[in-house]
Amino acid sequence: MVKMGTIAAAILLLSASVILTDANLSKLPLAMQIAFRKLQLLVHNDDKPKGTPFSPLSAKPDPSQRIAIVGAGLAGLHMGYLLKKKGFNNTVVFEKDSRVGGKVMSVWHDGIPHELGACYTSPDYITNVYALAKELGVDDFVPLSPSTAWLDNLPYPLTFRGYVILEVKRLTNAKDPVEAVGNLIKATYRYSVLHRQMFGKYEGELMYKPSSQVLSQLNSTFMAFLEKNRLLALVPVLTASHTMQGYGHLDRVPALYGMLWDTPKFLYAMLARSLGVSGGGVDMFRNGFQQMTDKLAAFSDVHLNIAIENIKRDSTGVTIKFNDGKDRTEKFDFLIWAADTREALRVLEHTTPLEEEFSHLRNTWFTTTLFDSKEQCRSYTPIDYWLSNLYNKREQSVWARRNSRYVLKGGHCPTTKGLKSNISTVAYQMGDHSPMGTSLLCETFNQHFKRHLGVDTISVIKSKSWNYFPRFSVEKTAEGILWKIIENQGNEKTWYIGSSVIFESTKSVLEYNRLMMRRMEM
Repeated sequence: MVKMGTIAAAILLLSASVILTDANLSKLPLAMQIAFRKLQLLVHNDDKPKGTPFSPLSAKPDPSQRIAIVGAGLAGLHMGYLLKKKGFNNTVVFEKDSRVGGKVMSVWHDGIPHELGACYTSPDYITNVYALAKELGVDDFVPLSPSTAWLDNLPYPLTFRGYVILEVKRLTNAKDPVEAVGNLIKATYRYSVLHRQMFGKYEGELMYKPSSQVLSQLNSTFMAFLEKNRLLALVPVLTASHTMQGYGHLDRVPALYGMLWDTPKFLYAMLARSLGVSGGGVDMFRNGFQQMTDKLAAFSDVHLNIAIENIKRDSTGVTIKFNDGKDRTEKFDFLIWAADTREALRVLEHTTPLEEEFSHLRNTWFTTTLFDSKEQCRSYTPIDYWLSNLYNKREQSVWARRNSRYVLKGGHCPTTKGLKSNISTVAYQMGDHSPMGTSLLCETFNQHFKRHLGVDTISVIKSKSWNYFPRFSVEKTAEGILWKIIENQGNEKTWYIGSSVIFESTKSVLEYNRLMMRRMEM
């Protein structure tokens, strides 16, 4: 992190950040422009995937059969939609909650949709989220606004772009911000080359099964992988793309998940956004992400408030015992589990050794809170990040907030000295341990906004704690657990889809479903 001890140093760095904050490609030195164009070519050039191709499914449902899908989040609803398009007309979706959407949750307040779950898109979403939104007629997006970065030891906020350059300068011992930009471009190129060498260019989210040699390279945390390959210049950008999105700290997350999420195309977009040049498109749904899951739900027979008690799978099919206010038993031919796979272990009458591996999944806890407040605005942008909370791993601390109105409608908070305005914002808190049954969430929230920012008259509209980003350990991922799961899809008349078997993002679960559809055609 940036380490400065005086107000003068802070002001000096702020001035330095301005030089680069609004830089576009034509303003960079010629050598850096060439390096950036070289990166563009690498990202967009065609290449073949590397590794062992996917095999046909060991078992797949037939349109004449009755299918049970457990979980009405995006993964389950999208699978129901895809099956419907293939002629499956006897599919039932069971959902334990009183609403559809899962971790897609848009709360309308004061005429604005506030995202408490899935939120942003990126260029990696073109073939999945953007394409599906267009199919469903909800493809109305708004470009994401700039953001502000706060650090404990600075009295003023930095633009996020300025912060990235300053941190790269520190990490690479660059003599000035311009050299830091060059180092960042070079590191992004080296990372992209390495990614291509290991996996090639592949369709969808999950790459072909890598060789044992490549898997051994992934037997570390993401941070250790970056250190080993001299890619520490990427840490500020990857902190933004990974940790800020709720995907854990770089020194605790398996390298494989980092490589899955931070593709060359996505990292290029993050670099472009950090430098203020074109190609860094990140968007939000103008009318809320949840409009997508609401539309998808119309294509399936969805049953809400279902408590599944037992699932028996045998040669005759799948028998599900559940309670919807009354005890019921229904028979199906095939099961598609789209919820947290750990929950399946509780209700399956018998499990395979591979299914028992789901017990090894661990997750982050991610809390979003929509609240009204009256405060004096201290930053010009509608999005704030408190990076010291992230870097210091302060449990359940507030690390971001967003003013959805200003993002979706334009405008910014008035920063007139002494003036307090009524605003609605969404705050984000993250931790490695469950906050349920403790006062830590509330204490850190109040301390952050009331004591540090002088916010008063806080009124919470909605708060939701998510069991977020289920993931296997470094050792399990290096053993190829994700490919063992995909290779055994169909065993016991069961498919597993959703974030537990790939990655916690909307594009990830959609691409996994698309992969399953391609394998049905093999």
